Amino acid sequence: MAPGLTDERLREAYARAMESRRDPARASCPTPDALLALVRREGAEESRLGTLDHAMSCPDCRRDFELLRAIEAGLRADAEAGVRHIRWRRPMGVALVTALAAALALFALLGPWQRARQGDVYRGGSSDVAVISPAADASGSGPFTFTWHPVPGARRYVLELLTPEGAVRASRETADTTATLAGPELGAGDYRWSVRAQLDGGERRSAARRLRVGR
Repeated sequence: MAPGLTDERLREAYARAMESRRDPARASCPTPDALLALVRREGAEESRLGTLDHAMSCPDCRRDFELLRAIEAGLRADAEAGVRHIRWRRPMGVALVTALAAALALFALLGPWQRARQGDVYRGGSSDVAVISPAADASGSGPFTFTWHPVPGARRYVLELLTPEGAVRASRETADTTATLAGPELGAGDYRWSVRAQLDGGERRSAARRLRVGR
């Protein structure tokens, strides 16, 4: 890693970026350390899953999580490059991490402007996507049929299933209010699923639900 571009400095930069864009509506959002623990699979599983549940339902935290995961991937690739590749190739990894860190700072500054151009993301209230099935904490071997109530003005819906580490295991886009996934397609494990409704003026999200897929 380049001098001065340490893991701790990236953490501090991330924390400053998050602080600079924090507002009262985000008072209940996880801390940068909690999101970092989710990315690195550190700490108690129950705590990580709680952070994941929130990130799936909060557009701001989801973007923060994706950025932090990209930075972590860049750090990991840089470290691997130092072992696997000859020395002249190493700056490519450093450049990647530097670019990601710069993108993070830029995102903090441009976030409000981007949201103004892309439309509002609605929080809370009756405007959120109301999911119907599977029920919370459902389990089975599949296939699983996901259903939700229609949202007026929605052009399409995006169904996502995430692993406990926050990786997307499966996703579907549809103009309907239902989608089906087979158990073998997902694989055994615990997942969190949610639905996003995409509208001309922004998007709305459902709360996350847990789904356990058996063998």
